[in-house]
Amino acid sequence: MGTILSRTTELGKAGYALYPSGPLGRLNQDEWIKWLNYMPNFLQERINFLSNKKSSELTSDEIEELKSYKKELEMAEISRKYGYEDIDYNMALKYHDYLYETDIERIIQKKLTKEEYIDAIEIATKMKNNLSYSEILNYCKEKEKKYNELSMKESFILRLMEQRLHYKTDNTKIVEELSPVIENTREMFAKSLRNAEKKS
Repeated sequence: MGTILSRTTELGKAGYALYPSGPLGRLNQDEWIKWLNYMPNFLQERINFLSNKKSSELTSDEIEELKSYKKELEMAEISRKYGYEDIDYNMALKYHDYLYETDIERIIQKKLTKEEYIDAIEIATKMKNNLSYSEILNYCKEKEKKYNELSMKESFILRLMEQRLHYKTDNTKIVEELSPVIENTREMFAKSLRNAEKKS
């Protein structure tokens, strides 16, 4: 059995591209691998906290949350092999389904702290307001060359700037739309911890 890259044509016949298109274009593969495999301490603690609870103690929201985390971990493992090792064809299709069904920005939002997330958007907004189109284009090209060396916050800033180039996205609207989601995620974690403390 050849590598999955040698079966790209076969996957294409099944209705799949190698990676779904997006703002980063040719960087899309690196972007998915980077974010799927990034595990901040606070998120690892959250996963451990939920995993250590008895199934009868988990709320329906926590069950779905844990399923989501486990799915991300599974896809992260596949992404590290994808294109480099022999993997099962059905596994490859499963990975493609996940990429097409998943909003990577929701993963980014979960894996950055609120401070990192808001700071990145503020930096990108200032750059958008102060730099010309050609300056933003040059910035993106330079950052793309060393994408894997960028911090997670820097990677998110690059995504926002690429969105500005391709979609003219208003970053302030992103803050308005996703800030409540971030708050809900943090509050859900805090609530679970409070409930655990009451039972102990």
